[in-house]
Parts: sequence; structure tokens; C-alpha cells
Amino acid sequence: MQEQRKYSRRRCQCRVCYGSYRPGHVGVVTDVSDAGLHLVSDWGPLDRGQPITLAVLEGPRLRPFSARVVWVRQDGGRWEAGLAAEPGSRLGETLLGAGAQRGE
Repeated sequence: MQEQRKYSRRRCQCRVCYGSYRPGHVGVVTDVSDAGLHLVSDWGPLDRGQPITLAVLEGPRLRPFSARVVWVRQDGGRWEAGLAAEPGSRLGETLLGAGAQRGE
């Protein structure tokens, strides 16, 4: 309970976090394209190489998966990041594969 209060000032859009920031959780996937997974975070900052956990909406359920930050860009108060799936993250690899196919 004390840990949740410690991070409660930072709000995450991911329902896996239930509205409170958890270390390693940075937001929701907003786009899958040929550039890979794309994440938008209102509270950043994000670091290249940072391992993170994300969630994607799959039907009625949110499913978490592991990824790593590949590139970072700041636009005003919003941070954007390009993501790569962590090895062994089947859901992340599936999404990246789907993005690559769609971009062809």
C-alpha cells in the first residue's frame, strides 16, 4: 500500500496499472506500424534501452508484454518512444511482426 502511494502522482493510461504508475510501466501502445510499436507517455522521461511493460487491448482484455525502448523523442510535455519486443515476448513479437507486414 505504501509503495502505491509513493507512485500515485504519476498517472498511467494502462489499466494494468489501475491508474497508478508502477516502476517499469510507461503507458499504452497507441500504434503498430512498420516502424514497430509506438508508445506515448505524458509523464516521461524514457531512456533508450529501458526495459518496460506495456499492455495492449486484445478483444475485451488487456494483455501485458515486455519491450525495450529503441528511440525517444520529446514533443512539448509528451514523450514518444519506439519499442522493440523483448526476446521471448510472444505477444510483442507478434505485434512487431504484424506491424512489419502491414508496412509492406
